[in-house]
Amino acid sequence: MAESCTRSGFWIHPEYMPISNDPAMFQDFTAWKSRGGAQISRCGNISFKGFRIYSCQEFGINISESRGNTEISDSLLLGHFDGEDMACMMSGVATPKRFQLVISNTTFVNFDRQTCSALSTCTGCMRGQGGFTVKSQRLLFINSPRKLFFPRAHSALMEDIDGSFFGLEGSHLLATTDILPGCCLAKAEISSGKPASVCPADNKFHRMTISLGHSPNVGYSLTVINSRNDSSTVNYVEDTLSSLYGWQALLLDKETYALIFHSPDRRNTLHYSATFDDFETGNYMLVQHWNLPRSVNISITCGLKPKRPLQFAPLPGKSEACDWYYNGTLGILTYIVSGEGLIRVTLTVEESMAPPTTPAPDPLPLVLYWSSPDSWVGVGEGWGGHDSTIPQAGDDVIILPSYLRQMEVTIQLEDDQYGEYDSYHYQSSWQTTTCPFWQ
Repeated sequence: MAESCTRSGFWIHPEYMPISNDPAMFQDFTAWKSRGGAQISRCGNISFKGFRIYSCQEFGINISESRGNTEISDSLLLGHFDGEDMACMMSGVATPKRFQLVISNTTFVNFDRQTCSALSTCTGCMRGQGGFTVKSQRLLFINSPRKLFFPRAHSALMEDIDGSFFGLEGSHLLATTDILPGCCLAKAEISSGKPASVCPADNKFHRMTISLGHSPNVGYSLTVINSRNDSSTVNYVEDTLSSLYGWQALLLDKETYALIFHSPDRRNTLHYSATFDDFETGNYMLVQHWNLPRSVNISITCGLKPKRPLQFAPLPGKSEACDWYYNGTLGILTYIVSGEGLIRVTLTVEESMAPPTTPAPDPLPLVLYWSSPDSWVGVGEGWGGHDSTIPQAGDDVIILPSYLRQMEVTIQLEDDQYGEYDSYHYQSSWQTTTCPFWQ
C-alpha cells in the first residue's frame, strides 16, 4: 500500500518482461492520494490484478509500453472522493503508446469532471505516433461519463469486446475523422479530448505505417483520401513507434485509399515501405497513387516476393496480395493489400526516360526548272531571268537561297560569267547536267 507518495506508489523501470509460459502477476496493490498509483515504463507477459487506486493526482495505472500479453483485471479506480473540491485523477488507466493492452473486469468511479478521464490513450505519444489497439471487456462505469481521452486522430483504437464500454458488442471506438464510414456514430460526450466515434463490429480497422527509410530534409504531411473523396491528413514523425521516418493512420477494411504526399520535392518518384496490421482471410484494402507520369518504372514487393503487374485492376478475392495495375493514361497506380497477419509492402516508382525521337529531316528546297519562267521570279535587274524570263547565253545567273534548280539543258559558263550568292560559286565549264544546285 502507498499513501501520499510524491511520485508513484508502484514503479517498474526500465522494463520487466519475464520469459515464461504464464504471465507474471502483480496483485492486490493499493495507492491513496499519491501523485500516481502504479507506473510501468516497459513490460510484457505481465498481469496487474486487484489494484485499488484512490484519488491520485495524475493516474491510477500508467503503462508506457507493452510488448504484448499485458492485462489489467479485477481492479478499481476512483477519480475523486465525494465532497472533494474540483480535483480529479487525470487518468484512471493510461494505456500504452505501443503495443496492445487488455483491460477486463475493472470498475471506474467518479470520472465526471472536465479534467479527468477513466481511460486515456497513447500515453506519452508525440503527434503522429500511436494507432495501437486496446481491448476491453466487463468494464463498469459509475458516475463516469468522461470515459475516454484521445489526444488526436489516429492515436488509438478501442475494441469493446462484450459491449460493456459503450453497449455495442464488438464495436470500435476511435477519434473522429472525416474518413470514417457513415455507420459510425459520433459520441463527443464520452471523450474529453479529440471527439470520439463508435463504429459497429463489422467495421474492421487496420493500422497502416509508411516509412521513407531516411529522414527527409523537411518533414511533410500525408493525406489519405477514401472512395467517397473524404480525406484525413496525418503528420510526419521521425518514429511511428513501429517504423522510422514516416506516417501512421487507422484505415477501414474493404476500402480504397489514395495516398497524397505533400513533399516539397516535385520529382515524379516514390519510394517507401509500408506495413498493414491485423489482416485475416477475406480482409483487403486497395491503395492508389495518382498523377504519376505516363511512362514509369514500378517495383512492388510483398514481404520478399516481387510482384508482377496485372493487365487489369486487382480484384478482391481473386488477385493475390500486392498485385498491382498501372493505368498510364490516367496516371493511377493501384495495388491490393491482403493476406494474414502483418502485410509488408515495398514500393518504388521512378519516371522512365522517354525513347529518343529522331528529328525530322530538313525539308528539301523547292524544285524549280531552269527552262521555266516561273523559276526566276524575284531575280533582280541585271541578272539572267529578270522579269520572269529564261536566262539566255551570256547572261549572268544568280540562284536565290533555299531554291533548287534542275538544269535539263547544256549550258556554258564563261570565266567571267558566274553567279555568286552567299559565297556559293558556279565554276566555269561546259557541262550537261541534271544535278541540283541549291544554296
